[in-house]
Formats: sequence, C-alpha cells, structure tokens
Amino acid sequence: MKFANLHLHSIYSDGAQTPDELFTKAKEMGYGALAITDHNTVTGWDDFKDKAQKHNMDYILGMEANGILNDGNLHFVCFDFDITDTKVANYLKYHHEIMHVNAKAKFDSLIKNKLIPEITWQNVLDDCGGNVWMCNEQIFYSLVKRTEMTQADYRQYFLAFRAAPVEESQKIIYDSAENVIKMIRNAGGVIGLAHPYRITKYLDELYKIGMNAVEYDHPDIDEEDIKAVLEFAKDKKIYMCGGTDHTGQLSNYPNEREKDPEDRDPCFLVPLTTDVRNGVTKEEFYNLKNRIYG
Repeated sequence: MKFANLHLHSIYSDGAQTPDELFTKAKEMGYGALAITDHNTVTGWDDFKDKAQKHNMDYILGMEANGILNDGNLHFVCFDFDITDTKVANYLKYHHEIMHVNAKAKFDSLIKNKLIPEITWQNVLDDCGGNVWMCNEQIFYSLVKRTEMTQADYRQYFLAFRAAPVEESQKIIYDSAENVIKMIRNAGGVIGLAHPYRITKYLDELYKIGMNAVEYDHPDIDEEDIKAVLEFAKDKKIYMCGGTDHTGQLSNYPNEREKDPEDRDPCFLVPLTTDVRNGVTKEEFYNLKNRIYG
C-alpha cells in the first residue's frame, strides 16, 4: 500500500468527482496524502486545500501539463509552483480559453450533425458549475443529466466528439517540453514526466533541460518502464512520483490491465470505487513536500 496518490483529476478538468469525493475514497482506501493534478488548470486548488483540511489529510498542489518533444505530446506532473508567475499565468489563461473554444466547436458540430440529443451550450455551462476548463466530459455530463443518454452511451459519444472537426484557430497548440519544464522550474516548482510508457528514452534529455521528478508507479506503465525509470533516477537528486491518474469514471481500465496502454479501450467506464493502489511511499511524499532537493 502506497502512502500518497500524486496523480488525480477532479471535476475541475476531466474528472468525474469533486475533491471532497476524492479525499473520501482515498481515506477509505488508506492513503495518507494526495495531490491534485488537473489538466492545465489550477482552478480546483482552493477547494482541494479546503477538503484536505476537512479530511485531516496531507496534500500537495499540482497540475498535469503538456509539452511537445520530437513531435510527441508528453504529459508532465507539476507540483508546488507559483501560479502568479507571469508565464504560468499566461499558460493557464491560454489553456482555459482554448479548451472552451475547442469544446464548443466540437459541441456545435455534434449538434449540427445530429450526433447528440439537442441541448444548448448554455445548458453545458450551467451544469459544469463555472468550470473554466472545458472538454468532452462536461458536455457528456450535461447530456446524461438533460436527455435520455446514459453512461452506457459514452463510447459512441466519445468517438464522435474526438472525430468532430474544428478550424485551425480552434485547435489546441501545446508548447515545447523544454519551455514547459523551464516555466515550472522558474516558477519555483517541481516537474516530472508522467506515465512514461515506452518513452523512458527521453528521460536523460528531459533531465538535462531541467526536469527534476519522474513518475515510476502508474497503472499505464509496466515492469520494463519501471525498471528503466528506477535505473535513470539512481544517484540523481530527483523526486519520485506516482499515482492512479484517477478521474473517477474514466480511470485505470481495471478490466484491461493486462493489455498494453496503447491497446486499451479509451471509453471504458470505471466507478470511483475501483480499488487502485498506485502512488508513492511516505518517504517519497515528504521528500517532495519538504523539497529536500530544492
């Protein structure tokens, strides 16, 4: 059993559960600490801090960011950085705005082509509780709430959303991995490669440009990846991270764990009660929390 789960998503990005629900389940499972790592947003931080105190659990604040390296879209877990830093603030502003534009464009396309039941964009906004990070999950939630669609319809909906066309100006453009790493480090934070399935070859290059953490325990990596990460991290002053990547309904693919991540069904629905145990040890958590490497 790991002490801390350092990779979680909530309703503030593509998760199905509130911070309160995440803490409730994590405490039930025996975790002692959590991190919130919503996608390219920190709007859930205040709620997360409040619920950590309510449940008497330790925590660290974070985010999952994207960065391009060699034409690949890498994911990074970022912790304990200054959100008032100018570059960070601009990064967050861009992603909040483009996610809204992108999701609405796809929504309009689905409605126009009668691929989903008729609801309005204002319905979606009203149902998402003022969330500034918009994606397919917020639309689907509203469809389930307001129409005869059910959770069982998610596969058909998800594939239609993913295929919906958008104009060039409505597409999400990610910065380079180097710029994202430098941005988080310059804002006083910690940043590490997330779920490095078959991309451990990039670890040395990322480390040289400032990456100071790495995820080694995650449902979507295997023993080969773990071995490569641990070998890379040996004798380096680098923070070890890990977690369930839990979003509630869309996490962890428990019935497909024997498959390679690339072959897993991206539409597989998973309840919050799924028993997953990924994370980091107590020592690893407090190494990060106390910033022993700076």
